[in-house]
Amino acid sequence: MWLAVRKFASILLIGSNATEVLAEKLILAHAYRAEGNLEEAEKLQVQMVESCMNGPGETLHDTLMSMSELAATYILQGHFMEAEKVDLNVFNTRRMVFSKDHVDMLRGKENLEVTKRRLGRWTEAEKLHVQGSRARSAKFGESHPDTLASRENLASVYHYQGHWLKAKKVYEFLIQVRRIQLGEDHPNTLRNIDQLAAVYCSQGRWREEHSETVSSINRLAGNRTFSVKTHQVLSS
Repeated sequence: MWLAVRKFASILLIGSNATEVLAEKLILAHAYRAEGNLEEAEKLQVQMVESCMNGPGETLHDTLMSMSELAATYILQGHFMEAEKVDLNVFNTRRMVFSKDHVDMLRGKENLEVTKRRLGRWTEAEKLHVQGSRARSAKFGESHPDTLASRENLASVYHYQGHWLKAKKVYEFLIQVRRIQLGEDHPNTLRNIDQLAAVYCSQGRWREEHSETVSSINRLAGNRTFSVKTHQVLSS
């Protein structure tokens, strides 16, 4: 499928105007990434960024979009320092142009959050996650999917840093909301229960983990079982 998309996009590049060329290069780069051809994707995306910066007809939106796509490819390649540099550039530019709760601003902050986590810079990641979570809550509401996803990421940052009580509080909130919105057996609800159980395990609170999670986690799928002792969901 992606091979056909790549061939089609390559043909379209011939004779297109600047805006169409950018869109078609974006499709082509996505096809390269889907095929696992990250070097070709990177090469094409670098060309896109350079073209946007130097071309008279390109907009700021085009430039920032191209840079974000390049950073995403760097992440897939494990080039986290390069990704951070690009994401930070995008974030700072958007901060000068957009309001704090603008969708593009929130997206840029989220990309930078992910990069900081990949680099193990948990304190910086936490700060960005807190800001992003508050902004989404104010813009979309406490129970909006984007807000919940942001809070879940924040809870994972708390967990990795050993901030058990903060992580526990967020996961309990997520479980409560998802039970109401999605039901007890929904995968998102069960995932959050599993994550809360991981916090209990990290604290050595085995009894609480067992009572809260085993019956729920074992409903995730028929070919997966939950191990209380090691707190892992294992494929059979």
